[in-house]
Amino acid sequence: MRRGCLAAAALLGLARGGFAQALNDQGGRLALLLTPVAAFAPIATSTITHEVQKSPAFVLRYGYLAGQDLPKNDFGATITFPLALSSTISLTAGSAACVGCKTAGMFGIGADFRIYEQPFGVFNSDERVTISLNADGGWGQARTRFIDNGDAWSVAAGMPVALVTHARAGGNDKLRFVPWVTPGVGYGSMHIDEVDRTSKGTRFLLAGGLAVYTRGGTIAGNIGAQYLAWRDGDITFGVALVIGGK
Repeated sequence: MRRGCLAAAALLGLARGGFAQALNDQGGRLALLLTPVAAFAPIATSTITHEVQKSPAFVLRYGYLAGQDLPKNDFGATITFPLALSSTISLTAGSAACVGCKTAGMFGIGADFRIYEQPFGVFNSDERVTISLNADGGWGQARTRFIDNGDAWSVAAGMPVALVTHARAGGNDKLRFVPWVTPGVGYGSMHIDEVDRTSKGTRFLLAGGLAVYTRGGTIAGNIGAQYLAWRDGDITFGVALVIGGK
């Protein structure tokens, strides 16, 4: 009974002043944060960085969400497969841990496709802007300090815009820095078993980051953050280590 009351309170609003927010907004927010869609900061794939990926890439990921109602650490791994010269598909598995709650599993799938690129600069400069489209979906166990068990589902779509510096020039050993930003929108649905209630909603997402790599190397680094629109805002910070994909 106590857990059921806590679960109902979670639906009504875990954040300060949560009663001012609609039930569906809160459910959509939690569903996104409990799945790979918003549990991790996005990574810059070869689609975004304008590189040619010939083999699968293995990505180790860490995400951290600060907040009074849902502070948590997320750990995961992603495998990215090339579909064509300008698109990829990825599979993600991970777990979430927070103080006072059980470890929760999560799975996700995503894909992206480059739709536009524009060189800029003078003479034969190979710097360019790339624009892509991406879509992600995920499932996660709904476990927090207030929710004992449930299911979270989410989908999201975005438009990554990147500034690729020296895309093909400078030799394979030259360090490259690719900043990018992705505005998007996410939809989440969460079912809480204790009260047999489903809550869902749509939230605005804004992500950005920096990819660091060399064209001749097999290891790349990503740092980034993702903002989820909600009262004071939820920000997930993340780092990722990319292995392979050449």
